[in-house]
Amino acid sequence: MKKNIVTLLSASGISQLLPLLATPILTRLYSPDDYGQFAIFMFMSSFLLILSTGRYEQGIIEPKSEKEATRLFFVSVINCFIFMLISSALLVFIWSWRKTIFAIDYDVEMISLLGIYTVLSGVNLSLSQLYIRRGQFKVLASTRVLYAAITVSSQILYSYFYIFNYGMIYGVCSGLLVSIVYALYLSRKKSSFQCGINFYVFKEVLIKFRRYPLYILPSHLLNNAASQVPVSVIGSVYGSAALGHYSLVNRILRAPSGMMASAFGEVFKKEASEEYRKKGQCHNLYLKYIKWLSLLSILPFLVIFFFGEILFGVVFGEEWQVAGTYASVLSPIFYFQFISSPLSSLFIISKNQRLDLIWQCIFIILVISSLTFSVYLNFDILYTLMAISTASSTAYILNIIMSFMISKGEL
Repeated sequence: MKKNIVTLLSASGISQLLPLLATPILTRLYSPDDYGQFAIFMFMSSFLLILSTGRYEQGIIEPKSEKEATRLFFVSVINCFIFMLISSALLVFIWSWRKTIFAIDYDVEMISLLGIYTVLSGVNLSLSQLYIRRGQFKVLASTRVLYAAITVSSQILYSYFYIFNYGMIYGVCSGLLVSIVYALYLSRKKSSFQCGINFYVFKEVLIKFRRYPLYILPSHLLNNAASQVPVSVIGSVYGSAALGHYSLVNRILRAPSGMMASAFGEVFKKEASEEYRKKGQCHNLYLKYIKWLSLLSILPFLVIFFFGEILFGVVFGEEWQVAGTYASVLSPIFYFQFISSPLSSLFIISKNQRLDLIWQCIFIILVISSLTFSVYLNFDILYTLMAISTASSTAYILNIIMSFMISKGEL
């Protein structure tokens, strides 16, 4: 366990560090408008990616048979291509009628890039799930570092030599393409993709694993939407300055905690799926992971909770002390999310997708209710953030309780 987690953590750390180091260069090559356009592009593609695969890639870890898992991989990839052909044609039609999407000027090239990026992301995500199932964590680690390196270098080169209009977007597409090819090259001797896929097998797999598009897909859409609700409310009610402080907190706290949680989660998913298939439960493994996650995260988040304002003021300047206050208030969210996120794969492993969807509905209802309540009572920003923190933390604690019960085979 430790070896695989360290491997993924090291790779994730490097892949996070490279874009950070390149930021001073990129901000001199690209304008704020370019960054805004890129942000909207990534926002749209995040929803398209969830829809395109039908979330069938999430089930790759489930089957006992390697052949069936490989068939799920191909179903996910084929769905992605079919969806993007249809959605790209629809976006071109909308563009020919309106010329703008989300108040941003778009052209056919941009729409084509949306399709290309989403397909490449879908293939990459499906491959990642397949490699997690097969325990090929070194392949995952090396491709993540390569993706970051190619993306950053491509974005710099494309802008410096004026190769493309949308250099930032072409850069991430280049990174995905090279990392996919490299992953296939690394795993060529150990991985087999033979599974006898045809139309009838494709249809059979679609029906057998239909609970993924029925429950996991709307669940992930709700989760994606829930993360955007506070952003839109804070920006519209409390102004751009408050939103800027809130965005910095999300960027600083979510990236490193998400990186570590992802590394733990991918290893846990592999080990838990094997144990659950054999025993029908994985309680001892669950207890081991929740202990590690709790102990690793408690000290950093306690420091942020008590000294957030001072830390942000020292590191980012006095004008960002307010963001430090926000960080103190919001730190419980990130603490409980850090613990619950890696363990939430148990919903999929135990075939409790419907239960996961119910939890996502509870989550978004709690978040929207806290915001509605705060705005209705004219709370200031700090009290609103406290309401968000309380609602979100409650949802994540509920998620931990549910995954705990699943690990014992009680749900």
